[in-house]
Amino acid sequence: MIERDGQLLLARSARFKTGVFSAVAGFVEIGESLEEAAVREVREEVGVTVGDLRYFASQPWPFGKSLMVGYFARHLSGDIVVDGTEIVEAAWFSLDRLPLLPPGDQHRAQADRAFYREPRLSYTLAMRLRFALVLALGLVGGVAGCSKSAPDPGKEVKIADVCSEPDASRVRLVGFLRYRRGLMSFCSSYGGHKTCDLELHEGGERPADFDIMKPRTGAEPVATKLSVPVGDGPGEMDDLPKKFKDSDIRLHLKSGANATEGSHIVIDGKLSVIPGDPKAPSAPKSCYVTVEWVSAS
Repeated sequence: MIERDGQLLLARSARFKTGVFSAVAGFVEIGESLEEAAVREVREEVGVTVGDLRYFASQPWPFGKSLMVGYFARHLSGDIVVDGTEIVEAAWFSLDRLPLLPPGDQHRAQADRAFYREPRLSYTLAMRLRFALVLALGLVGGVAGCSKSAPDPGKEVKIADVCSEPDASRVRLVGFLRYRRGLMSFCSSYGGHKTCDLELHEGGERPADFDIMKPRTGAEPVATKLSVPVGDGPGEMDDLPKKFKDSDIRLHLKSGANATEGSHIVIDGKLSVIPGDPKAPSAPKSCYVTVEWVSAS
C-alpha cells in the first residue's frame, strides 16, 4: 500500500470492473528479497519509485504453496504511468474518497467474487485483490455485526465432488470436523471479521499428528477446507489460541450445543472455487466453503 501526503495509490487491472481498484501486487523473482520485489513491482506497474517499506502483515495462502506479505511504502519520486494492458488505470485516493470497496457485512469469499468481470478468477488476480481488500478494509474501519438466522439448505454435495460445483454456489456437506495438522494456528482477520480454517473429512479416521521427522505416507484423506467465522452464534466458532488442543475447537449449533473435533456434522455454506495455477495447466482446482450454519448429523 503506497502512501503520499495522506493519500493511497491504487490501481485497476484490465480484469477488474470499472471503478474497482486494488493495491499494487506481484510475485517475488528468484534472487530477490521481499522488499526488492515490492519496489520493482510498483515501478513496473505504476511507474513510481517507493521507499521506507514497513511490514504490515502476512497471510497464509493454501491454494498455491504461497505466502502473501503486505507492506506499506512511501512515494519517493515519479508520476503514475500505466501500460494500458495489465494495469489500465491508477490514481491517488484520500481515505474519505476511496474507490469501490466490498460491503461491510460480506464474508471473505463473497468479497473475493464481487469485483471481477469474469466469474472464474485467475490465480494471480485472486491473490492480488484478496490481500488488497484486507489492507483497504483495515484502513476504512470495522463493521457492524448482525444476528443470524438459519439459511435455506444448500445443494447436497459429496465432499469429494464439491470443487466441481460452480463458484459462489450454496452447498450442503456432511462429514467429520477436523483441523489441519502441522499448523500452530490458522485464524485471521479481514476487515473486522475473524475466521478460522478447519476441514470437513469424508471418513471418520482421525488424521495422524504432524511429525516433521516422519512425513505422512499414502493417500491424503478426502476432505474440503472450511472458513469458519469466529463468534458466539450458530455456525460460528470459538477463537483459537496460538497453541491449541482438540478440545479448543468448538462450533456452535442452534441448540446451544457445540460440535467439536471429530464430530459428524452438516455444513451449509457458500463455495469459493480457485482455479489452478495457470503456469501449471495440470494443477487441480482448489476450493473452500465459507460456513453459514452447522447442525448435528
